Amino acid sequence: MPHGVRLGLEYVGPHHLRNKAYPFIQNLADLAVFLEAVGAPNVGYLLDSFHWYTAEESTDDLALLKPEQIVHVHVNDAVEEPSLAHDQKRLLPGEGRIPLVPFLQALYEAGYRGRYQPKCCIRSRLPERVSNAHRLRMTAL
Repeated sequence: MPHGVRLGLEYVGPHHLRNKAYPFIQNLADLAVFLEAVGAPNVGYLLDSFHWYTAEESTDDLALLKPEQIVHVHVNDAVEEPSLAHDQKRLLPGEGRIPLVPFLQALYEAGYRGRYQPKCCIRSRLPERVSNAHRLRMTAL
């Protein structure tokens, strides 16, 4: 691996971003083909719960990955069903309907023990929402 640097590529699952003039890879299977063509050991998957959900992938798809193929993981949530979910209307993990526990369990079963990053893309008052999420977490403890 050159200089210890890894590059994670992310597919783009939301339906509203499909059929554009220059669409990018839209699911795990197509990303696998692309990564195979690249053939570099330091290039792998940057997985995102939102894209996994909107691409309507299964946990079985994730569980088939090898841990060394996964570079990084984004965890976020959505309000809408997969076909209506919008890329700029993501929620903090646990605020929506994405089945995050099965998503995370599948990655664990695949052997991934790397880092996870919460990701939120919404134009609301984030400090208030973070405060609410923190309050819910503390209540759960």
